[in-house]
Amino acid sequence: LMGLVVDAVSDVVGLDDDAVQPTPEFTSKLRTEFLQGVAEHGERFLILLDIDRVLSREELAAVDALAS
Repeated sequence: LMGLVVDAVSDVVGLDDDAVQPTPEFTSKLRTEFLQGVAEHGERFLILLDIDRVLSREELAAVDALAS
């Protein structure tokens, strides 16, 4: 079991799979490999983080080693 500390969470919403669209092309300065996709929720535009890509395998292994 592992948790992450974040600066803020503004809301937690449930989305149907068909509501998630592929990540669009942003400017070249924005790294999109950590994004799962985007979605609209009401009048809000959501950018969805792919939590499995936030930490590398090496980082996850280091956390696991510390927990052992």
